[in-house]
Amino acid sequence: MTLVGEPQNLVSYHLRLLRDGGLVTTTRSSFDGRDSYYHLDLDRCADALAETGTALHPALHREPAAPRVAPADPRRSPPHRRAVRLHR
Repeated sequence: MTLVGEPQNLVSYHLRLLRDGGLVTTTRSSFDGRDSYYHLDLDRCADALAETGTALHPALHREPAAPRVAPADPRRSPPHRRAVRLHR
């Protein structure tokens, strides 16, 4: 875990919290199932941030963003996801 400078068990713990909160999803490598890929759900993160603002003060209330429409050619506009690859 040299990329983040934290022990692997701490990173795994926080990724599990994010997954349990619905902010990231995970998939296993189709090659051998050993690698995990984590995908950040930016829409869910935006909704959670908006909910937090409303909880802090009613004046910070925002309407949820309309669902995004998939681009006509996904090769030209990649989805708003980020992946982190972890090795066991």
